[in-house]
Amino acid sequence: MSNRWRVVIAALALLVGLATTLASCAGAGDDGAVGDAQMAVEVFLGRDELAVLDVEEIDDEWAPSAEPWDGGPALAWELRDGSGSVVASGRVADDRAIHSDFDASGQAAPLQDNGGWMFIDLTLPASGGTLTVTEVPAGGGAGTSKGSQGAPQGPPAKEVAVPDLPGGKGKKEVTKSGAAIGDPVKIIDNGGCRTPLNILIVPDGFKPDQMKKFHTRAARVAKALFEFEGYKQHAGAINVWRQDIASKQSGAGDPKTGRFPNTAFGSSYGEGDLRRCLYPRDIKARTAKTLKNAKKASRADVVAILVNSTEYGGCATDGLIAQSLNEQVTAVLAHELGHGLFGLGDEYPDGECDHGRPDTPNTSHHLDDLPWARMLTVPESSLPTTSTKTPDKTIGAFVGADYCTKGAYRPQRDCLMRTLDEPFCRVCRAQFRKTVDQRAKALAKKKKNPCSVKPESLPGGGSTTMPTAGCFDGCPEGAVCSYDGVSDGGPDDGYCCKAPWTGTVACTSDADCGDGVCAEGGDGESWCTEPGAQACIDAPPVGQPNETCLGTSACTECLAASCNDTTSACLGPDWHEGQLGGPCGAFVACYCQCTGDQAECALECAPLNTGACQACMGNGYGECAASACADVCN
Repeated sequence: MSNRWRVVIAALALLVGLATTLASCAGAGDDGAVGDAQMAVEVFLGRDELAVLDVEEIDDEWAPSAEPWDGGPALAWELRDGSGSVVASGRVADDRAIHSDFDASGQAAPLQDNGGWMFIDLTLPASGGTLTVTEVPAGGGAGTSKGSQGAPQGPPAKEVAVPDLPGGKGKKEVTKSGAAIGDPVKIIDNGGCRTPLNILIVPDGFKPDQMKKFHTRAARVAKALFEFEGYKQHAGAINVWRQDIASKQSGAGDPKTGRFPNTAFGSSYGEGDLRRCLYPRDIKARTAKTLKNAKKASRADVVAILVNSTEYGGCATDGLIAQSLNEQVTAVLAHELGHGLFGLGDEYPDGECDHGRPDTPNTSHHLDDLPWARMLTVPESSLPTTSTKTPDKTIGAFVGADYCTKGAYRPQRDCLMRTLDEPFCRVCRAQFRKTVDQRAKALAKKKKNPCSVKPESLPGGGSTTMPTAGCFDGCPEGAVCSYDGVSDGGPDDGYCCKAPWTGTVACTSDADCGDGVCAEGGDGESWCTEPGAQACIDAPPVGQPNETCLGTSACTECLAASCNDTTSACLGPDWHEGQLGGPCGAFVACYCQCTGDQAECALECAPLNTGACQACMGNGYGECAASACADVCN
């Protein structure tokens, strides 16, 4: 038995008493939908229109828009039938607010604006009707109608009815999409559409003859993203896609000069003090439909729009991030994806403080109920954490977060959610792991194949599964894990470790290489090559959970002989073969992959030690292991 498995046994015992943090999901954005048959309705609310994009049957991929948090901005909606009776109504969060967190110098300087548009996804009776959307004022009340069957914001727009969908089956395309160029293309391929998290990058202000420039910049941004701590460790759980969408003219709108080019999304800089808030401000329903289609095809959780301008700028919501081509784009994107992918909050104190805002995994307004309480490395009696001499790795409750200088707390002294040139803190990295695990489990339960387009791996020649061991888990020092184009059916099929090499033709995909393949070379560059042209070198042995943690050892044999029932209840019936399941399988599998600072890694794995795992460990397993196998397992 390996030392690490002994440490895992001890870690499990130590973590049995930890409290568990349960994530709650926002409810569906409807209440009172009547009738047996229902349908999924996708709506676009623009500056001058409310358009129904699609109606279709509900499946296990459908997720209605979230309801507003208590006191948060909201939109009320209601559906009336032909007689004028209200048949369904509800509220959704008003997500049109956009923000920019950092100025051009990288300092926290939050500003907000109204982006003017959003998607609304509703579950409605399949009988259809007339939809009315209403802005809810900050103090509640009836609000201001944004129109019926077209819901104009400002000048009246043409009314658009919500069609019926008999029996709630099938699909009706209501709004035609704009001119997308081809299907979404995967530029970072980590395992097909069932990979837990997906990011989609689209262009604005790039004409058809400028698409190669967009491809290059998108590939550069995607690759650089995984150099950040957190993304690096979870690269295997994130796909990055691109969707070509051409503009008639290039560039971005500029209110200072009065130039507003005809681009796909109408992205422009803000006025006056909002100058740096670059965002799509003139998007129409047809383009919105194109974006929605690409998002669905790639199963994107977040969309990033690269705007063809080099002046610093960008604004974002949690689901859409617009950025210029400025050199700081990747650091800002890494921060914004912390919001959009992992639900992280801003840890800096600048901005408009509101102690009624809900807590996030890394910010809290409640010292006695911290979301990261079980990861604290200091006594609760010492909180809040105020000493300037506290070690940087301390997890406590530092004062100043979520736009508040006092009464709001963050877990560590600094973090990328507070300062651009800092790595993510340990609590944020733990949230990465928790999110990936939750999404992977949810995907595993889905029966429908979510892939609607054929993936194109860059690099990788169309591979649908990235390696999970060997090459991608570690190469000899100085070597690179590179696509080889030669299939061997192994866990890192088509990839192998190579000495750093350079070619003569740089590439971003196999399409750039004719009959060859695009493969990783030295210094993070990819080059065209022939399959097998560079010699593979042996990767160091990489242990799977059964080898690293559960090898044929005295401890494993003792647990199998004396405590198999209780161990199997916690880790699944095939635990001794390395097939970890049960309520504790995810936690143990996480810890088995720890290298370096195992204590820190254990803290990052702690969110996977759920209440069910703790209960299982306390239900006979710990007692059996301690009494029957203490001599060989401790």
